[in-house]
Amino acid sequence: MGGVLAQEQAARLGERVTALGLVSTPAGGLAHPKTAEPAADIEAVISAHFPEFIRRFAANFFRAGVASPLYRWAVSQVQKTPPHVVAACFDAPPMAEIWRHLGELRVPTTVMHGRHDTIVPLANGEYLASHIPGGRLMVFEESGHTPFLEEPEAFNAALRVLLAAESPGIEPVRATESEAPALRTEKAGRAGVAGKGRARRATAPRRPAKRR
Repeated sequence: MGGVLAQEQAARLGERVTALGLVSTPAGGLAHPKTAEPAADIEAVISAHFPEFIRRFAANFFRAGVASPLYRWAVSQVQKTPPHVVAACFDAPPMAEIWRHLGELRVPTTVMHGRHDTIVPLANGEYLASHIPGGRLMVFEESGHTPFLEEPEAFNAALRVLLAAESPGIEPVRATESEAPALRTEKAGRAGVAGKGRARRATAPRRPAKRR
């Protein structure tokens, strides 16, 4: 949901946006590309038995599922949201066809996605990175839907790189097939809550230095 809103705001605000980070997000709709479970089916489960839905849904946040040390915490947090609000979150994104305008974005963009995301599969991140001019894809090998929780050190490192990116002064260069994914984490250790992944940046075309 947040990623869809971020895409829309970046399109509206144009040059006022200096960087865009998209985390585990679809391209403006849960059905593009097709995700694990259609929104209509999810809403039916919410209406029938909300607590069971929460337990099932929260397990999908993490690669380790219910075995994740963060699973119970995630359930407790999602339970604070009223059922009708949760249903609306699944109902609204398919109506936002932001994917039609991805080629118009002119902002340094990093798409961050967990390799094992079953809520918004990796194909969504690959689509975003390949359709946003100059878009970069970072895949977190040890994460599901929440790389910021499962691999926080690698995620924060990638975020720092993105925020330090130069604001586009020239036409952005579309990432080529050999450059995407341009950012990837090496496999992280599994000790504790999250492993210590190291971000590795692939070679990309350099922008010419600006003359003052």
